[in-house]
Amino acid sequence: MWYYKSALNGVLLFLQMNSAFTEVDCGDPPDILNAYREVNISTSNLSTTEGSVWYYQCFERFKNVSGDALRICKSTGFWEGNDIKCEVIKCPEPQYIDNSFMNKETNEYNTWVIYTCFPGYYKTLGNLERRCTAGAIWSGEQPYCAEIYCPFPKKPLRSTPQFTSLKWKGTLSYTCDYGTSLASGNLTRHCSDDATWDGEEPVCEEIRCGTPPEVSNATTNHEEPISNYGTIIYYSCDHGYLNSGGKIYSECGREGDWSEVDLDCVGVYCGKAPLFIGAKNNASGEMYMDIAVYECFIQLDDHIETWIKTCNQYGVWVGKEPECTDGWYDKKFEPEPVEAPGSVGIGITVFAIFVTLIICIIILDVATLKPHFVYLRRNLKDFRKTVRKQYRILKAHPKFIDFTYKIRMKKWDEKRLTQIRPESSPPSVLGEVTD
Repeated sequence: MWYYKSALNGVLLFLQMNSAFTEVDCGDPPDILNAYREVNISTSNLSTTEGSVWYYQCFERFKNVSGDALRICKSTGFWEGNDIKCEVIKCPEPQYIDNSFMNKETNEYNTWVIYTCFPGYYKTLGNLERRCTAGAIWSGEQPYCAEIYCPFPKKPLRSTPQFTSLKWKGTLSYTCDYGTSLASGNLTRHCSDDATWDGEEPVCEEIRCGTPPEVSNATTNHEEPISNYGTIIYYSCDHGYLNSGGKIYSECGREGDWSEVDLDCVGVYCGKAPLFIGAKNNASGEMYMDIAVYECFIQLDDHIETWIKTCNQYGVWVGKEPECTDGWYDKKFEPEPVEAPGSVGIGITVFAIFVTLIICIIILDVATLKPHFVYLRRNLKDFRKTVRKQYRILKAHPKFIDFTYKIRMKKWDEKRLTQIRPESSPPSVLGEVTD
């Protein structure tokens, strides 16, 4: 009996010893949806035996909402822990902000929500672009859109600002002070999207003109080397020259230059020296300050007297006139009237011829016109006879009778309207015609 007990104990001992030397294998770890497992973190191999540890991690865009990320192979041959559950990462619905547009695809992981401020508004706080992160929150901070107001403009040196509005797209205009012009910057600026005035502040500098233009044969009253804007200088022709036309002044303009001067100063012209009876002249010219020397053709003694005329600034020869005629002869030549011989007879003859011609013309006209008067008288008689004959013929024609009747009735009606004559009667149809 004891023999059987000893044999049974030996078998049990053998089985226990055999099981101690055999490894427990849990098999491959389970596959999890939207997750992957990493190698054994304890042995860095793909062992699935007892004591092996595997780590589960959700794919990108997913997060573990339940289960155990670490799985351990136990001596029982099973993996310890529960399977993980991976779900898509979602951020909360983004908030709408005032005065802006919002554009988003979804609220899942790694998607963006983009805000755009309304025209006339700009971002003052937060972020206009936010991303859904792995922590299921939106990156950055909530933005805030405020109405665009540009700062009140300052008054630059030598210019005056004027604006229509301080809001978005408002216009700011500058005007350079009198006598200045724009050197740099902008005279017109607008309130931009970032609540600042675009462009640059203008710089106005004084307008300076240099040396005025030179005009031939003319001088100016200007002595300063540099002149300010608006300065006007006048030109005058030099002595001995006259203005033949054109503008006599120049003005310092906005561009820092002098206006054009078209003054034309020409030399004074006196023309040829005048001539005098009995005198000759020797003129040096015909322009201003030229002289003409006169002397008589005939000199009665050895003394030679001369006279001088000068061309003055007004174009006139001035000076004493030569006196050759009155000064060098004792008596002037004064011819006496003398009657020509036979002049009276010639006059009487001409008058007689004129009277004779007049008488002949009258006689010829009377003799010529008499036949014409006779012919005209005969024609008038024939014309009267022809008219009477034609009238007698028309008088008997019916249409003529009707025509004359209408005329007589019309005259009678007009007379009746003007005078009340009840006893009057219409005139006869034919009436009386006297030759």
